[in-house]
Amino acid sequence: MKNKYDVIIAGAGVTGLTLAYLLIKKGFRVLIVEKNDVPGGLARSFTYQDGTFDVGPHRFHTDNQKINDIILEVLKDDLIYIQRKSSVHLYGLRHPWPIRLNTVIKLPKGFLVKSFLDLFTKPRFTPQMKSFEEYVISKYGKTLYSIFFRDYSRKFCRIEPSQLHYDWAMTGVERAIIDKRLQVGSLLDTIKVSLLPRPAVNTLFIYPRKGCYVYCNKICSMIEQGGAKVLTGRTIDRVKLQGNRITEIRAGEDTFTADRLVWTGNIKDLCSLLGMPGRYLPYLDIVLFNIIVDTDINVQDQWVYYGEKELVFTRISFPHNFSPYLFRKDRYGLCVEVTVKDQDLWENPEKYIQRVIDDLSRINLVQRNRIKDIRIERIRDAYPIYHIDYRKQLRLLKEDAEKFENLYLAGRTGAFFYNNMDNSIESALNLYSRFREEDRTLKT
Repeated sequence: MKNKYDVIIAGAGVTGLTLAYLLIKKGFRVLIVEKNDVPGGLARSFTYQDGTFDVGPHRFHTDNQKINDIILEVLKDDLIYIQRKSSVHLYGLRHPWPIRLNTVIKLPKGFLVKSFLDLFTKPRFTPQMKSFEEYVISKYGKTLYSIFFRDYSRKFCRIEPSQLHYDWAMTGVERAIIDKRLQVGSLLDTIKVSLLPRPAVNTLFIYPRKGCYVYCNKICSMIEQGGAKVLTGRTIDRVKLQGNRITEIRAGEDTFTADRLVWTGNIKDLCSLLGMPGRYLPYLDIVLFNIIVDTDINVQDQWVYYGEKELVFTRISFPHNFSPYLFRKDRYGLCVEVTVKDQDLWENPEKYIQRVIDDLSRINLVQRNRIKDIRIERIRDAYPIYHIDYRKQLRLLKEDAEKFENLYLAGRTGAFFYNNMDNSIESALNLYSRFREEDRTLKT
């Protein structure tokens, strides 16, 4: 019985940890196998001598009370409430994101005229259209597409926007709208929001007081106290099958048996383990340059998007604008994200430090003499990339996985779903409900 578990979860990210938390409260024996040395997955944090950095910007916001209850139950008083503030860098200036009319009117006159004409000439989106490019042009017009969305998406995703599925816009662009009363899903909506009286909006987000990792570490401690086992620094390198059931897994020198296997990791690894056909479902890796400076950089935004193709980074987040408890009093942070285009960046990121510093100086964000420390972190499988044919490939993958009756795909990476932490908790809740339906011995 020592190595026998009801559920084995591959991955100690938000989905895996939350699912384990729900299951152990009902008496399930749970094992989590995590490849990193610490729990958290994409929601982990990096703590250095002078400050703490998350893996890019993270915070909690949900209208689902069940999700909110879990967040509050785990964090208790170890949280703060913050307002969201983000921007986009265009023509040397930062403009509020989502884009508003006052952003458009600050563009060069030629672009302003063209943006106005786009109201009358932009095409209507039809069911025959599939690409990100077609979708955004139908919403915002060719002008705004060409000056921001095209270059940013091309630089970030490393493929042409015409080869991105429009779902990327639905998840990446329109998710920026949190308050449903302030829809700016098109150029006309942008103008309406800017000209018409606005309702009072005070949308607050939950943020763990000392970093995103606090949620993961606290819930990890809770599940271990409840009897779950969490193995870090391990990968599942073999599975044993009996018919269409997974009966055993190996992680390093240890083997474990389980009634269910929940996979929240890279789909390519799962296909290799189970001998399933490889599907073209690529992930995007990123390299973080976590920079500590000794001067207030005078940016109130929590993060800023940089679409200019001459800049090496795509986004910078400012952790000290999430919480005043992340850095010592005389230090500030910049989490500079660079998406991986080739192996050179991944294998030799230190070669890019000078380029990052030069670009930061070019946009007058920070000067070299104010930089006190630079730490580099490599992040595998940070984003699923919705290429033009991804829906078909994902459907085929799911059909392959469904042949194994006790295998479940979940989370951002395992379900190939570009989600946020709230969605990850929801994924855990949905899977927990599914287990309740399947297993009548689970106490209600």
